[in-house]
Amino acid sequence: MIPTDSLFIRHRVEYCCVIISLCSLCFFVHPIQSKFTSEPEKLPSRGWGDDIHWVSLDYALENASSKPVMVIIHKSWCGACRRLKPVVASSKKIQNLSKQFWMVNLENDEDPPTPEFKPDGAYVPRMLFANKKGKVNKKILNESRGGKYNYFYSNEDDLLRAMNKALRSWNRDEL
Repeated sequence: MIPTDSLFIRHRVEYCCVIISLCSLCFFVHPIQSKFTSEPEKLPSRGWGDDIHWVSLDYALENASSKPVMVIIHKSWCGACRRLKPVVASSKKIQNLSKQFWMVNLENDEDPPTPEFKPDGAYVPRMLFANKKGKVNKKILNESRGGKYNYFYSNEDDLLRAMNKALRSWNRDEL
């Protein structure tokens, strides 16, 4: 009779181990699976437009193969940034076009330290566009700037022109 009881206990322990293993597997697989099936977390607009879906730079660059990336680099103390914020935030055209981009909004110390994000200087605001490989395209710039501060935009029309150019280039796989 003792072997039967010990066999029962042994099977019970094995059964519990299988259940624990399955639960552990679900715990580790769920975050990986949700990364690919869920929408990215919407980050705060910081005054640049609550109707725009802002994502992290890392997320945008990792997913650049699905749509172009637009990065706004600004500072909270910057007068030009404060003047441009309501232009972007209130523009229905920019809001509508932004749905075709991964929109990134970097403030203060979030400015990437790499030279790629400072193609012609570290001034603010800078608006840059990344290609399908997540690399900044230096050809998408504010053509009305005349060769100085090429990634600075002060009005809706110039920014829309650059966004449309970035979208066309990305669709042709040139960005």
